[in-house]
Amino acid sequence: MIIKRLEITAFGKFTNKTIELKPGLNLIFGNNEAGKTTLHAFIEGMLYGYFNPQLKKRSLLSTHQRYLPNTTSNYQGSMVFEHQGLDYRIERSLSKSSPWVKVYEEATGKDITETLTLDPVTKLADIAQFIDMPYTLYQNTLNIQQLNLKTNDTVGDELLRRLHNLKATKTEQFSLEKAIEHLNKHKDLIGTERAQTKPYALNLKAIENCTDELENAIKTHHETIELKEEIQTLETSLKTLNEAIEKKTQTIKIQENSQRKDRLEFLQEKVKFITISIEQAGGLVPKSLIETIQHHAISDAGSFKEIRLWMQQLSQALTRIETLESNLPHNIEPFDSNHFDKLSKHFHNAKNIHSHIQITTLKAYKDALESLENQIDSHQKSIRTKQEKIAILEKKTTFKTWSIIFIVPLLIRLFRFKLRNDQKRLSVDIIELKAKLDYLTEQHQVSKTQYDRQHKQHKTAQTTLQKIYDTYQVSDYDALEYYFDQQRERARACDQTRKIQDQITAYQQTRDQIEQHTHTLRAPYHLPFSLKSLEVLEQIERFTSTLSQTLENISYASFLSSIDASLPMQDYQTLPTNLQSLKHLEQEHHEVLRQYDSKTQTLEMRMASTRPIETIRYALAQHEKIKQQHDETLVKINQAIEILTRAATQIEINFAPELSESIASYLKVFTQSQYDDVKIRKDLAFTIPSPIDQQLKTDDYFSTGTLDQIYLSIRLGILKTLNKTNYPLLLDDVFVHFDQHRLDATLTALYPHLFSGQIILFTCHHREETILNKHQISFHKQTL
Repeated sequence: MIIKRLEITAFGKFTNKTIELKPGLNLIFGNNEAGKTTLHAFIEGMLYGYFNPQLKKRSLLSTHQRYLPNTTSNYQGSMVFEHQGLDYRIERSLSKSSPWVKVYEEATGKDITETLTLDPVTKLADIAQFIDMPYTLYQNTLNIQQLNLKTNDTVGDELLRRLHNLKATKTEQFSLEKAIEHLNKHKDLIGTERAQTKPYALNLKAIENCTDELENAIKTHHETIELKEEIQTLETSLKTLNEAIEKKTQTIKIQENSQRKDRLEFLQEKVKFITISIEQAGGLVPKSLIETIQHHAISDAGSFKEIRLWMQQLSQALTRIETLESNLPHNIEPFDSNHFDKLSKHFHNAKNIHSHIQITTLKAYKDALESLENQIDSHQKSIRTKQEKIAILEKKTTFKTWSIIFIVPLLIRLFRFKLRNDQKRLSVDIIELKAKLDYLTEQHQVSKTQYDRQHKQHKTAQTTLQKIYDTYQVSDYDALEYYFDQQRERARACDQTRKIQDQITAYQQTRDQIEQHTHTLRAPYHLPFSLKSLEVLEQIERFTSTLSQTLENISYASFLSSIDASLPMQDYQTLPTNLQSLKHLEQEHHEVLRQYDSKTQTLEMRMASTRPIETIRYALAQHEKIKQQHDETLVKINQAIEILTRAATQIEINFAPELSESIASYLKVFTQSQYDDVKIRKDLAFTIPSPIDQQLKTDDYFSTGTLDQIYLSIRLGILKTLNKTNYPLLLDDVFVHFDQHRLDATLTALYPHLFSGQIILFTCHHREETILNKHQISFHKQTL
């Protein structure tokens, strides 16, 4: 393989960058941070991507994030290389979310991605098949990074596996390890007695099952014979029971037919009675009366239930209407309610006026006034009398004065005292009488005012009464009262008539409702609406119950068709006993039939679930034959594995000397024969004899520069052993620990003498270029 061109779309610090490479030695020069390691990583990414090869699920290496572009999302690029004389182009996207890879033939542009093997983890085309080495081996041979010349100890197993193929078959196309693995897989596919899910154990189980099945089949064969005998006995019992049931059924049929004939005769008698009732009620008898009754008994069952209630209501309504009509007043003259209302108002007004006049009559007021006037006159007279007496007493007092001289003084005093007292008493009486007179005068004035007012009201009332009397053409209150009583009696009679008529209307509405409710029931028989018609409907309703029981809940037509006139009449008193006997026979028949079906089903299931004995014996023989084949195959596989294992052991014995010889040839050149021998183990740990005392020394004995020479020799020795010296060797500042002498010796020996394939040397020093120019070694230089 020769890498010809790198085209970086976006990777690390590079964007839209193209690098041209040549066959042979390529020197890529750049100062620190110029992008040498980035370019180195880009080549690795184009070949392998950045998926961790040690994990069984797709997982990215840490270097993927390190070179993620900052300015674009197009984390991708392409690489053109030559392989076996043809140019190819790899285009790869390193996107984390949607990685992809495409491979084209450079000359034609043909997409050959689908022809490549897919990586089992990433499900992308495996580009590593062009280099023919896995990622781990690539990292420890062709890909040498700065300060990382030492190989990983895991590469030993891969190296040993490939040496197995080369030494055993002279090609890597056949893998001894894979051959043993294939044999073990084939062996594992057959399995052992303990591997319950594998063919060997399954076949043993099948042999065991066939053996058990054969024993069960033989046992089932004997049981089947017994079952068939029991089934034959049951078939005989069923035949006997069928005959008895058929005979009993025929007897019951004749008895039931006789019973139905009697029921038909009974129904016909009932129909005659209902026919007469319908005709007497004024209706028409339908052509098929029983069928009509049966139909309406079903369609109008709810209405028929109300017949008795409607009859009671109708009877009550008709009776009440007749009673109320008889109670209606006769010869009622037309009555004006407005006239009566006006009369009633006038009468009650006149009554109040008349009552008031009767209670407060003018005579009483006049008598009271006259009484007061008499009292006033009496009091006036009394006052005048007493005043006269006082005057007389004053005269007597004067008369006695002139005779004082002649009367005894004591008597005179007594007489004078008495006169004074009488005079004083009379004065007091006069004062009291005057006060009473004033009071009576005031009362007289009040009474006179009341009298005048009452007189005026009386005249007004008399005028109002007279107007009322004149309105109704009566002479006085008694005549008005008599006229009012007459009109009131007429009003009462009219109100009673109205109430009776309302009641009659209500009962008539009830009658109309009943007529409407019964219309559907009366219609089939054209019955007029009457109480007698309802009685007929009641008879029909009672007949429906009898009809339902008699017809056994079937139609009349079906009932008629169920009667066989050809069958003789027979006493059916024993019909219930025969029906019970038939029931027992049928139960017994059902039980025997159940047993028959059960045993028949059991026989069928056994026959269906049990293969023929000869078939089982044949299957058993086939499984035993398969077991013999498995045993023979396992013996052959074990023999083949033993042979291949001995061959692998012998190869491992020869592994160290051959690889050590290849490594020593490189080390001798690099160290200019200072070290010409090396001992290498399977894990690639080494020991080297000291040139001084020939003691074996390990890696902690040597200087860093010498160790780098040893590690470089190991890598080249591995490539030589695997015949992989024709692939690009990437050296990224790997000579930093080499002094000028070591570097001169290494570069002059390396290309093209020790490694003839393409070399890509990354460096930040000028000494490599100086040495190459000094020794006139051809190289192609690229400066970053």
